[in-house]
Amino acid sequence: MLMPNRWRGEPASFSALLRRLSRRERAVRVRALSTAVAAIVIGTWVSACGSPATANPTTPPGVETPFVSNARAWHKVPIPPDAEALSVVACLSDSTCVAAGSTNKPRALIIVSSDRGQTWREPTLPDGLQGVTNLVCPTSADCYAVTRALAGSPKDPYVLLSSRDAGVTWQASNLPTAVAGITCWNATSCLIVGGWEGEGVAAFKTTDGGLHWTAFDLSRTSAQSLDAVTCADEQHCWVTVNRFKGAYVLATNDGGHTWAEQLRNLGGYDDLSDLYCQTIARCWSIPTASNSIFFTDNGGETWSRQPIPDRVFSISSLACSSEVVCVVVGFHDILSTRDGGAHWGLETWPGGVSLHAVACHALCVAVGETGVVVSNR
Repeated sequence: MLMPNRWRGEPASFSALLRRLSRRERAVRVRALSTAVAAIVIGTWVSACGSPATANPTTPPGVETPFVSNARAWHKVPIPPDAEALSVVACLSDSTCVAAGSTNKPRALIIVSSDRGQTWREPTLPDGLQGVTNLVCPTSADCYAVTRALAGSPKDPYVLLSSRDAGVTWQASNLPTAVAGITCWNATSCLIVGGWEGEGVAAFKTTDGGLHWTAFDLSRTSAQSLDAVTCADEQHCWVTVNRFKGAYVLATNDGGHTWAEQLRNLGGYDDLSDLYCQTIARCWSIPTASNSIFFTDNGGETWSRQPIPDRVFSISSLACSSEVVCVVVGFHDILSTRDGGAHWGLETWPGGVSLHAVACHALCVAVGETGVVVSNR
């Protein structure tokens, strides 16, 4: 997932950097009016899937919304007072979720809930780390978070934080390159993508939980920057490439030995903010500013558009709790589908939060800033 805090020496394209600047500028404007605190939004389905089509009162006239707007219940709960911005989230089980970002110091922040989001605790982290930019939890016990050391140079080392006990304790190790995205398909096997600006793109794989990393050769691709990454298994992975002349997706079906370009016909979109794959066939790709989401059910050989309400300003993250039930968040909107994305409707929620990311298990958790934690009832 793509999150703020990507600056000097970061592997972001200029368009991606502009997006992060605009998000920060929006947050600054909000802070000028009110005190900013980190936020999580958590919800569970409270009405049966397949409810009759009902007009959404928050949607402008002429926009079809085939589902009730309040099919998911959301409300707020407190989080640690020093949390300034939460940018990433992952759910390990029906009851346990982990969120991360930065404090108001600033320093790295991770918070953990084991009671379906009702209470959150802050584990102790190693000192001297910047805000967390990436987080993935491939099992009910294992999590990996990406941050940077505060070394005071354009190439501050990237650091991998690892937990083997569902976020209770964390250990740090260095990473071999600048990291834009990370994905894991089991407890010890992960792929990172990124690369230092001016030194080309890079991708590395580990099979021992980050102790050793093996580089993938991407020199035969035209990629200028790598961003979000997701893998359905060890062999099938997708990476977003954001650039001036149009974003696209790189895909591999042989564990990263060869990569093929997909979604070249984006029609002018120059930024993809997230990738999400349920299986080796079913994936979504999310343009940051668009009135549609891209979907494939054949591993990316072809992609189709799934329209979303026109009033949605920006979307940044997608997650699913089943093959057909999914949630999208972005800026001040939450959307959901209960038919695999054929129809997306706006959710009713407390608002007041600039949302960055979402994760789903039995419940869904969305995180952001300029608000407070929001939890399911």
